[in-house]
Amino acid sequence: YDIQGLETLEQTAAHVAAAREQPRCNFGNRHRCKDGSLREVEVFNQVLQRDGRTYFAAIWHDVTELKRANEVLAMERTRLRTLIDTIPDLIWLKAPDGTFLACNPAFERLIGLSEAAMVGRPDHEFFPPEVLDRFHASDVRALANNQPSITEEWVTFAGDGRRALLEVIKTPMRDAAGQVVGVLGIGRDVTATRESQLALRESERRQKLALET
Repeated sequence: YDIQGLETLEQTAAHVAAAREQPRCNFGNRHRCKDGSLREVEVFNQVLQRDGRTYFAAIWHDVTELKRANEVLAMERTRLRTLIDTIPDLIWLKAPDGTFLACNPAFERLIGLSEAAMVGRPDHEFFPPEVLDRFHASDVRALANNQPSITEEWVTFAGDGRRALLEVIKTPMRDAAGQVVGVLGIGRDVTATRESQLALRESERRQKLALET
């Protein structure tokens, strides 16, 4: 045989029973070719009645490469998600109308909710109007310029009430057709850096004052 099915008799019987119950059905299977290679196939079955007899018509579609491509894509998505989740910066993605599409754990700590609880809900449910106006202004600026926009925004973490200064980069996200699908935001906590800069400036001011005196 050029192709050898690897399913058990029980699996074959189950497929036949399913075909009898449904005029058309499909299922996945694995087959070994004559050269020893394994191929993933999708089988489409249809029951035919002719001259008082029942026939099973089947179309086998080789989906080996498609399945491998899907497995690679799933692995890449897992790696990307792991990377996003481990980055300490706040990362979020919103639709053009302000609806949250995704975020990482760092952003969850800002809002005090899980990603699942935020996705599909508008941003005005989580921020006061005065804060939201600034956020929307930077969103619009990024979309209008069609390039990353850098701003600084003060935020308050819902969990412990901590105030933090974020350096935020907002980038318009587009699909393969060039249509805007959202705004990607990445916020880095620069509070300590800014406080150090202010402390250094104050120290330099006092030293200058002392020398002049």
